Amino acid sequence: PNDTNLLKLDVSPCDSDRCILKRGSHVSITIKFKALTDVDAGGHKVEHGERILVLLPQNGLCIHMNPSCPIKAGVEYIYSYSGTVPNTAE
Repeated sequence: PNDTNLLKLDVSPCDSDRCILKRGSHVSITIKFKALTDVDAGGHKVEHGERILVLLPQNGLCIHMNPSCPIKAGVEYIYSYSGTVPNTAE
């Protein structure tokens, strides 16, 4: 199910619709979205076709959100992350 509406996605450095991020390089990602359902500090993954609750670490997704968690339906959020692309990324 679609639980969000994507409003804007920025990846820097990137000047096109497709981006190649190099291992060890710096990247900044900003995602603006509107939540369509309430979401608590947990997350979900799909395993064998079923959604399973996954508790996120305290320093996980929520510290990069504005406004912060919990996510409420009808509210616009901005997720921002800056860091180095891991050398193990594929």
